[in-house]
Amino acid sequence: MGAVLLAAVGAATLGVAGIPRGPVSLSKEELVRAGMSRLKTQDLAGAATSFGAAIELDPRDWTLWNERGKARAGLSDYAAALGDFDRAISLNPASAELYNNRGGAKLGLGDRRGAIEDFSRSAGMGLGYAAPRLNRAQARAELGDWAGAVSDYENGLALLGPSDRMRPEVLRRLKAAKERLAYAASASY
Repeated sequence: MGAVLLAAVGAATLGVAGIPRGPVSLSKEELVRAGMSRLKTQDLAGAATSFGAAIELDPRDWTLWNERGKARAGLSDYAAALGDFDRAISLNPASAELYNNRGGAKLGLGDRRGAIEDFSRSAGMGLGYAAPRLNRAQARAELGDWAGAVSDYENGLALLGPSDRMRPEVLRRLKAAKERLAYAASASY
């Protein structure tokens, strides 16, 4: 029974006896399929490796940089993810998703103001896109901007469907932000 080791371009195939038959050149499409499969199974390191190998074959494909950035962010390697999102944005500056993703990497690095800039840009580009508003709400809450957080949670919540799985968590965070806002207002008297 043969097996293919799918670590990167240049992986070796093994014959029935387990003897390497030489390097295998996987296509970009095969690497992307492997990366997406690995993302689904939460093999984030494997996904990053697969997308990295695909990037070597086609460095102008912004979607590859985005996918590898998401895998790296999932591994909490926010600096590397930020680099990938920067590269993706340089190739496709019109994508609201990319600015949202880069904002998430900045938030992971503790750059809340930079994250808010990216989330704001994303929200302005993708009018029906809840994620940047909800992410900006989180960044604002971390900065103690409770009024801004409440506004963003409410606006993001309005864009979620009634059965969206994120809805209960957003409602919980909105309630907490409103409580903090009310407390801050009462403490200022």
